[in-house]
Amino acid sequence: MSAASTTSGARGRGRGGAAGTNVSDRRAEILAIAAEIFARKGYVNATVREIADASGILAGSLYHHFESKEAMVDEILSTFLTKLVGRYEAVIAAGDDVETTLRTLVHVQFEGLIENRAAITLANNDSYYLQQIPRFAYLQETGAHIAELWSGVLRRGVDEGVFRSDVDPDLVWVFIKGAIWATVQYLSDGGPTASQTIADSYLAVLLDGVEAP
Repeated sequence: MSAASTTSGARGRGRGGAAGTNVSDRRAEILAIAAEIFARKGYVNATVREIADASGILAGSLYHHFESKEAMVDEILSTFLTKLVGRYEAVIAAGDDVETTLRTLVHVQFEGLIENRAAITLANNDSYYLQQIPRFAYLQETGAHIAELWSGVLRRGVDEGVFRSDVDPDLVWVFIKGAIWATVQYLSDGGPTASQTIADSYLAVLLDGVEAP
């Protein structure tokens, strides 16, 4: 996966021992704060000074942890995408029947909305702009890989006669992604129970439609 390989080398700065752990924890804390600011204001409008102020440090001190604002966004997105793709691949590799696989993928996606709300909001709002920057070429590559994973499951369902064959699986994935990722703006941090409830409601509409039986 190219997302992992393009993450900034800053991740490895924290060494073993208590001092290294503290540095790693502090970096993670700053990244979480930065992700919220990027999600709220967008990549272009968010400033290093604003992130530093929210983190309780001087702007110059922020550069001891990250080389640039771009590096922070890179780590936020690449870490999120690498984890998400890994979860998708594990679900598919489990070898369940195709409907179970699709249901599990949907649950994983909704869990990801709550766990990574800021990163997904950033990706939704700024990915087109960021893809113009060479460092973020992996966004398009990873998006294509994710699309192929989901479309592959949908095509398998068509081949097995489980899913309808009159709609292009690639288009179905576009519908699924759009519906799920757009939901992020309506979610609060409700935890796993909330994500399961939302996922089940979405699956009822996806698989059974909205018409009364």
